[in-house]
Amino acid sequence: MTQPPTISGMTERRALVSLRQDIGSLSDTGHVYLDFDHTLFLWNSTEAFLNEARPSSILAPLLKLVSGLVPWKFLGKNGYFVWRDAVRVALVLVLAPWTLVRFRKAAPDIYARERNRLLEAAVDGLDPSRIIIVSFGLHWIIRALLKGSPFEHATIVAPGLFELPSARARGKLTMLARNGFTINPNTDIVVSDSARDDADILKAVRQAHVIRWADENTAPAHASTYFPFFYTARIKRSPGFLVKQVFLEELPVILIMFAALHGPSIVPVLICLGMLFVSYLLVYEVGYAENDRVGEATEAQPKLSKGYFAHRTFRLEPDVWVWAALITLVAFAVTPQDLRITMLSNLQLQNLLAPEYSVWLLTTVWMVFLGVSRAIFYVFNHVPLAWRVFVYLPLHATKYFGPLLLLPIHPAGVALGFAQVVRTWSMYAIRRAGGDEHALSSQMVRLTFLCMFSVVVFSIAELTRDEAFLLALAFAFCILRALPEARKKMFGNAARLGKVL
Repeated sequence: MTQPPTISGMTERRALVSLRQDIGSLSDTGHVYLDFDHTLFLWNSTEAFLNEARPSSILAPLLKLVSGLVPWKFLGKNGYFVWRDAVRVALVLVLAPWTLVRFRKAAPDIYARERNRLLEAAVDGLDPSRIIIVSFGLHWIIRALLKGSPFEHATIVAPGLFELPSARARGKLTMLARNGFTINPNTDIVVSDSARDDADILKAVRQAHVIRWADENTAPAHASTYFPFFYTARIKRSPGFLVKQVFLEELPVILIMFAALHGPSIVPVLICLGMLFVSYLLVYEVGYAENDRVGEATEAQPKLSKGYFAHRTFRLEPDVWVWAALITLVAFAVTPQDLRITMLSNLQLQNLLAPEYSVWLLTTVWMVFLGVSRAIFYVFNHVPLAWRVFVYLPLHATKYFGPLLLLPIHPAGVALGFAQVVRTWSMYAIRRAGGDEHALSSQMVRLTFLCMFSVVVFSIAELTRDEAFLLALAFAFCILRALPEARKKMFGNAARLGKVL
């Protein structure tokens, strides 16, 4: 069979003219095989179904985690294409079976909004029995979408949930054959949006049309629904920043600052601190988003990423507060009761409620603190640029010293915390002053100030054996983090400067 023409290089208008000509000359025995997703239906039918899953604040992040973290390539060739949709739909049907009722009710309106009117007009007047919708989408999803439309009673060749992976693995020709259809290469027409996914059926006919429609909707399900750290990793910063700077830099600093004076309770403290820090970061993202919006509205040359313009509809509130509260609640729930009472004692609240209510009381206290931190970020975002450098200092002090509300801190932790705040603040101050913060090693700044603060702190406090160990741990962490950056920025710059001189 000869390779069918591909119209992807043509304009949509020229592609439609060619398609109409072929349909107009269709023989009495010819059939038109229409792809559904992104062809007759300008969106993806699976995404349309998943988009109705509720509660979206919980299911949407779960679906994104499944999409991004499951090693699909180990499920066979093209594992992502073959298995992903089946797994996601099955997950929703198990966790939120009411989605099926919700979707069936909304489906006709979804199709009316996403229907391909140009393609419908091209096949208008053709005997419905000669139109066959062949799709890798799920049969019952497509049937629900077409209810009440001109294609309500059309022939649909599409798999069920359990047949979906095998159908995608074998291709549309096999799926058609198993349903009693045989394509005639000389008389039939195929219309699709993907030369890759539908390669077998496109090669089976002489009149094949691959068209990418201008009004195609490529948005995933729950595109604007909140997902923890999405704004940081995809819009404000990058996934690398989230991992290297936040979880391998900032989190260890806090753990070293607060976690090591609790003896047998060290593991619960580490878990609690880690989860409280995550809840803080979630609320911090709201400040990130606000910073971008304010910058766009007030600055002549705002520093905005491409992701900002691509995800304008992405919303954080109120979902971010729900997630922060849930994570905080779990953090205190897994903390032993005696440790919770100790935390309340630090606040002089140990007698306010009975011990069994300590989880709720501590959650309330931490959420109030998160509200205060959010207020500081709001002030930072709205003061004149010349004043931001001063508000930046308390903003980062809340990030690192917030756990002081609940836990004691050792002198080495004080020194490390101050050094970390100076490191972040100094880089921001240099940038706001018009300097090049990349020319200076911020890791060496922290290490230098750790040395200075350690001398000050331990000149007025007796150094115990445990505190000496913690101070050594703080120095080891800072040195290990500083060496690669110092080698690149400081020794590299010095070598280049020597060559110039």
